[in-house]
Amino acid sequence: MDQFMIYVGYVTAILCCFFTVIKFIQWIVSAKNKIQEPNKLQDGRILAVETRCDKMQKHLNEIDDHLSRDSKRLNDHEKFMELSIKAQLALVNHALSGNNIDELESVKDEFCEKTSVVFTNKEVREREEENK
Repeated sequence: MDQFMIYVGYVTAILCCFFTVIKFIQWIVSAKNKIQEPNKLQDGRILAVETRCDKMQKHLNEIDDHLSRDSKRLNDHEKFMELSIKAQLALVNHALSGNNIDELESVKDEFCEKTSVVFTNKEVREREEENK
């Protein structure tokens, strides 16, 4: 019986050591997780900031596209206004002097070229005939 009690004591001691080692490993893992927790929070925040930055960059690219299209439109509009003023000036000169037909023809050609609308006498007559 004494021998049995000694074996039971050894087994109990071994089990206690085993459970102590397991508890120590659990404590180390828990400490490691607590140490890494700020890094995980920081990684989440960094990911959120990067996502917002990507969205803002996409939005800025869209704004740049809009601005470049608006700039092109404004430049085209300025050129067209310049041409309109030139045409009006040619008409005023013609009304005052009755001459400068060549200037009117050149302004008409330039105007038609810029607006992509070409009206010749033949086309005007054909349209008038179609409307009758």
